[in-house]
Amino acid sequence: MTHYVYGLRNVGSAEIRYVGQTSKTGDFRLQYEQALARKRSTKSGWDVWLLGGDGAVEAVPIVICADEAEARKQERAVIGVLTAIGHRLFNVQWRPKAIEPYQPRTPATSPRRRGAEA
Repeated sequence: MTHYVYGLRNVGSAEIRYVGQTSKTGDFRLQYEQALARKRSTKSGWDVWLLGGDGAVEAVPIVICADEAEARKQERAVIGVLTAIGHRLFNVQWRPKAIEPYQPRTPATSPRRRGAEA
């Protein structure tokens, strides 16, 4: 099943503020998220922005993927690239936590398990 990676931005702006993936369309997800935001009694910064606090919001397609696994992978990649070039994304779950590449733990740096012998 085809999946889409999409971005949300203010109409007329080049800055993407949110990246997501869906089996529907970006427009469908935008309407869904706006409906949820309208229902919440306490509005977060995300809700205010989504409901047009900074101007109208639009969905833009970024990548078309063959399946959900590929869409998740591409979503993470797009978030990393956009964050690196300065887009102020509302996404927080996939933002890179460090600039240095991941370094796997070696036995010398791994924490010891309880009860493990020295």
